[in-house]
Amino acid sequence: MKSEATEAEWKALYRAAAEFRAVEPWAWVTEQDIFGVQSPATGDVGYCCIMGELGQFLGMAVYLGTAGLNGHLMVQNEEIEPENSEVMFIQDCLLVFFENKSALEKEDRALIKKLGTQAKGKRAWPVFRRHQPGYFPWFLEKGEIEFLTVALEQAKEVCLRIGKDEDLLCCSKEGSYLVRTYNEDAAQWQDAWMTPELLQEKPHQLVKLDELAIQRIKKNSRFIKSGWEIDFFYSSAPIHEGGRPFYPYTIMIVDKESGFVHDTHLADREKAPAEFVACLLQCIEKTSMIPAELLVTRQEVADLFSLIADKFEIRLRKVDILPALDEARRSLEGHLLQEEAPAPLIDGYCGDDQMEEYLLKAGSNLSIFGLYGLIFGCLSSPKLVMPSILMEAIFEKKGAHFETKSHAQEMIGSIMALWNSLNEWNFETNETPFPCYDYPVTKTGALHRIMDTLSLSQSFYSGLELGGMRLDDLPGELKKDAEQLDRAASLLYSQAKLIEGGKGQDKNEMQKAMKAIENGETVIDECITNIHTGLKKARMQFAGLIGADARHKDPIAFGAKTGRNEPCPCGSGKKYKKCCAMTH
Repeated sequence: MKSEATEAEWKALYRAAAEFRAVEPWAWVTEQDIFGVQSPATGDVGYCCIMGELGQFLGMAVYLGTAGLNGHLMVQNEEIEPENSEVMFIQDCLLVFFENKSALEKEDRALIKKLGTQAKGKRAWPVFRRHQPGYFPWFLEKGEIEFLTVALEQAKEVCLRIGKDEDLLCCSKEGSYLVRTYNEDAAQWQDAWMTPELLQEKPHQLVKLDELAIQRIKKNSRFIKSGWEIDFFYSSAPIHEGGRPFYPYTIMIVDKESGFVHDTHLADREKAPAEFVACLLQCIEKTSMIPAELLVTRQEVADLFSLIADKFEIRLRKVDILPALDEARRSLEGHLLQEEAPAPLIDGYCGDDQMEEYLLKAGSNLSIFGLYGLIFGCLSSPKLVMPSILMEAIFEKKGAHFETKSHAQEMIGSIMALWNSLNEWNFETNETPFPCYDYPVTKTGALHRIMDTLSLSQSFYSGLELGGMRLDDLPGELKKDAEQLDRAASLLYSQAKLIEGGKGQDKNEMQKAMKAIENGETVIDECITNIHTGLKKARMQFAGLIGADARHKDPIAFGAKTGRNEPCPCGSGKKYKKCCAMTH
C-alpha cells in the first residue's frame, strides 16, 4: 500500500511554490530554457520548463525522464500543434501553476484549509497536478510531492542565476542539459551536464492468430473493392471507475467510401493490441466482407495489423490522412462529450419515403418510425451503441439484402446521416424530430397512425436497451415520463381495437377518433423527447461504463423470434400478438 504524504511534506511543497512564485522567473526565463533536476531519492531526472512569459499561464512543468522531455520537445518543435488534442495524451510531467482562489478545485481548497496555508495577490495560489499519458490530470502522490518540492527549490536558484548569466544553459555539446544533482558526500547541490538517456524501443507486440478461425472467416466472407480506414487513439472522454480517471484507447474501423463506422472498441492501453486485432477479425466476420485494403497513417498501426493483412491477402497502405475516419472520430467524440458534432458523417439524407422503401427492400421489419425510435433510443442511452449492434437491430441476424452496391452505400450512408441529424437535435427548437405525415380521416388512416406511433415508442425502448438503459434504472422524474408513455400506448392500442371492431363509423366519429389518436401521439412524442433530454446528463455520469460492451448482457433482442401467445419481450406484460406484433 502506498503511504500518504504527511502534513509537513505538503507544507514544504506549498512553501517552495510560494518562494518560486515570489521570484516571478517568467519575467526573464522563456519556455525554450530547459534545465534538469535529479531526484535524490530515485536518481531520475526531471526537465524543468518555466511558463508565463506571455502572462496567460504562470507555472512550471517538470517533464519526467527522456520520454517526458521528448513529448514536450515534439510540441515545442511543432511536430504536434499545441491545439491538437493528442497533446494532452503525451504529456508526462509534474505541473505547478498559479490561480486565483476562486478557480481552485474543492480538493485543493480542503487541503489548503487543513494546512492553514495563506497566499496574497492575484494568481497566488499554487495548484499541483500529475500529467501522465492516458490518464486524467490528477493529484500528487507522496514521491511526486517530494520530488516537486526539491525541483521548485532548485528551479528558483537556477532561474536567479539565469537572470545574472543569460548563457548559463548554453553548452558546447549538443543535446546536453544543465542538471542540478545532489552530492551526498558534500551534502550540497551542484551542476552537471547530462545527455538524456536513450529510450529503449519497445518491441513490436505480436498477437497470435487463431488459424482455424481465420479459415472459417475467409470461407464465409467475400472480397469487396472498397477499403477500410483504421486507426487507434486515446478517446477524449475519460472513464471514471473509482480513483484516477483514465482515457481509454480506442480503435475505429471506417469504410473509406461511405464513411460508415463498421466498429469501434475501447480498451485499456496494455490490453489494446490483442483486443484491437480481435476487433478487426470480428468486424470482418460480422460484415462477411474482406476489404481490398487497410489504410493507416502510422507505422505502429501497420505493424499491428500486418499479419491479418497477410492472412486475408489485404493490401496494407500508409497514407497521409484518413478523411472518413477523422470525420467519424469527431462525431463519436461529440456524442461522448455531449458536444455538437461539427459535421455529419455523410452529407444528405435520402428522405423518409426513400428510406422506408430501402428498409423494405433490404428485408428489415422496421418502419421509418421504428428506425427513428431505435436510433433516438440509442442516442439517449448512457453507453455508446456500436454500429455493428445497431445494424443487427435494424436488419436482425439474417442481415440486409442489397440489390446493388450503390443501393447499399446510399442506404448505409443515409442511416448514418440520420443518426447524426438526430444526435444534433435540440429540444429548445420545439420541433419534433420524428416523421410527420398527413393521415386520411379513415379507418385505415387511423390504424396506420396508431401503428406508426406504437412502432416509434417500442423501438425507442429497444434503443435504450441496446445502450444498457433499463426502464427500471431511469431516474425518478423520467420514470414518470415512461409510465405516461406506457399509458398513452395502452390507450392507443385500445383505440385500435375499437376502430377494428367498429362498423360504418361516420365522418364525425372518425374525426373524434383521429383527434384522440393525435393527442396520444403528442403525449408519446413529448415523453420520448423528455427522456432523451433528461438522460443527456446521465451519459457523462455513466461514462465509466462506456468501455464495456454496448449490448446489455440480456437485452431485448429486437425482432427476435417470439411466439404470438408468449409474453411480449418489451416487458409490457401483454401477449406478443397484442403488443409489439402489431408494429411488424
